[in-house]
Amino acid sequence: MTYGQGATDLSDVTSELEGCVPLVTAGFLRHSPHCLAILDREGMIVFMGDAGLEMLDLARAGVVGRACWDLWPLDARPAMRQAVTRARLGEVARVRGKGPEAGGLPGDWSVTMTPLRDPANRVVRILSVARRMSAGPVAAS
Repeated sequence: MTYGQGATDLSDVTSELEGCVPLVTAGFLRHSPHCLAILDREGMIVFMGDAGLEMLDLARAGVVGRACWDLWPLDARPAMRQAVTRARLGEVARVRGKGPEAGGLPGDWSVTMTPLRDPANRVVRILSVARRMSAGPVAAS
């Protein structure tokens, strides 16, 4: 898959998730104030919500098909890869650390990766929820 290919319409993503637990809705995915992404089992981004695209100053076409850890600073990538692996194995994985921000200044982020299961209890996708804990450095006033 090359960047920009894949689910550009939420109907593609939500049809694949039909019957998954926890139930996710198209509106929640698109309009959450957090950086929400649906990943495939290997950690490639299938969909990212509007707030995440805005926070990271990305275009949807440039993010779909990329490995989620590629958006993070080099020193944070191993923890992100490990979180994807744990979620693929069925665990809820949490990571906290310095992450990307629009403008290139890293901020503090808390990321939770949750496995999404089909009716047969197989992990079919991963829900990544990244919450900005603080923005990058703020100048003193």
